[in-house]
Amino acid sequence: MEACQRFFEHAERGTVTGEVVRSFADEVHRIQTEYELLWPEVPVARSETDLAAMTALVRRS
Repeated sequence: MEACQRFFEHAERGTVTGEVVRSFADEVHRIQTEYELLWPEVPVARSETDLAAMTALVRRS
């Protein structure tokens, strides 16, 4: 999936921003919705708080 590749590239370069995380989360949500994938054990960041937390976690790694 291109979204994963782009996300990991940003993570490796240390260039993850809130926009990068939002783009990745939006793409995962789009795929889940389009293909009716119900992954209850996989959280999808939708709130600003979720996105900020994901961004902070990636930056710390």
